Amino acid sequence: MLSVAVLNLSILKACASIGALEVGKVIHNEIDFQGLLKDDDILGDAIVDMYAKCGALEAARQVLNDLPVQSVVSWNALMMSYCQKGLAEQVLTRFEWIEEKGIPPIQVTYLCVLKAYGIIGAADNAEHIHYEIAR
Repeated sequence: MLSVAVLNLSILKACASIGALEVGKVIHNEIDFQGLLKDDDILGDAIVDMYAKCGALEAARQVLNDLPVQSVVSWNALMMSYCQKGLAEQVLTRFEWIEEKGIPPIQVTYLCVLKAYGIIGAADNAEHIHYEIAR
């Protein structure tokens, strides 16, 4: 039998894939009601990802801010959506925040930052990130 967490994750992923924001909100509310976020970082990541992929970037940002533990996965979901919308400054601001919080970036994080620098035409900054990745 599937656990509640696995079921919720599956539904959130499906909502993100098809843009079913309203269903995703219902699932998010139920997760909050049951208090499941305090014990499951992966559910938090999935909620942020669902909102971000559905284009509800402010909701994704708010959920991320409220998570008990902010993971690089959640930050990447938000940053990738900002990239897709051409919001390069938002990506770069979030990158600074995760560095300040001591959250180690991963490949996807750097991809978002490089794309953001490409959007604003900051080749020198992109070169700096390239060297950071190569270290």
